[in-house]
Amino acid sequence: MVSPLRVQNLLERADDCYNRGDVAGRLKYFERVAREIPNHPLAKAWIGECRLALGDWSPDSWALWEHRWFGEPWADYYRQVTAAVPRWTGEQDLGGKTLFVLLDGGYGDVFQNYRYVRWLEQGGATVVFQVRPEQAGLCPGVSGEGQEIRGVDYFVNACSLPGAFGSQPETIPLPYRPPGYTVQGRWPPERIAAVWSSSSQHRENRHRFPLPLPAVSWPPVTWVTLPERGDWRETAKLLQTCDLLITVDTAVAHLAGCLGLPVWCLMSVRSGWQWLRDTPTTGWYPTMRIFRQRTLDDWTELLERVAGTLAAALDGEPAIA
Repeated sequence: MVSPLRVQNLLERADDCYNRGDVAGRLKYFERVAREIPNHPLAKAWIGECRLALGDWSPDSWALWEHRWFGEPWADYYRQVTAAVPRWTGEQDLGGKTLFVLLDGGYGDVFQNYRYVRWLEQGGATVVFQVRPEQAGLCPGVSGEGQEIRGVDYFVNACSLPGAFGSQPETIPLPYRPPGYTVQGRWPPERIAAVWSSSSQHRENRHRFPLPLPAVSWPPVTWVTLPERGDWRETAKLLQTCDLLITVDTAVAHLAGCLGLPVWCLMSVRSGWQWLRDTPTTGWYPTMRIFRQRTLDDWTELLERVAGTLAAALDGEPAIA
């Protein structure tokens, strides 16, 4: 029997790797946990997450990541849904079928994965997408969490849609754009929206941004401070009046990317798998530029780099470089 202290040591070493941005090293420690405790509820999911972050979007990686549901607080709800409705894996024909997309993750995950609705509908499905009430005005669907699912043929988790469609970093479909919203920004930018914090409930929030802001010399522009959450339609209206969004990794970044607004996203060393590693752009949002932290929690150096890039933009540098 493997000692709990032994497992804890492996997990702490994996976390140390994460803090250094060493995802390959993190993966090796998770693989050791899986070998020593084959029935560990989340080891397979962590392995899948690391593989996805390294750009391995193979069917095996997606399948491993699906195990994330078996060790989380909502695992019992997931088991109940699975017992009542078959899970859609991307293999079953959806012609004439009703598919329930199960709420999975936060607000940003809904904005990110709602793009797959049009592909599902092209496959003949009637799609019922579960969203939080605050997002229903932008992403039509049934709102509410933990509800009983009836009258559907299949269900799928929202964050499982990229894997079900076999997406690769270079084949991600264009983002969903909420109807009725257009962005007609100027470049060089004159009016810049900013989001410096994210949901206090997010497990990585302590690494996302410290407030107050470090002292950095910013070029003279008009700043618009946006809330991280609230009425998303009002946030979308505000974004329409701006030329650029500078933000930490939060749901507003996803919304702005859906609207087609230039986004400069400030990414912690401990960034999510979907942003890959060491790339300044992303297939999720063609108008997004990623600024990556070089040392965990050192935001001053990153902000100075962003401020310098903004000064260059005001002199005519393009939005994406």
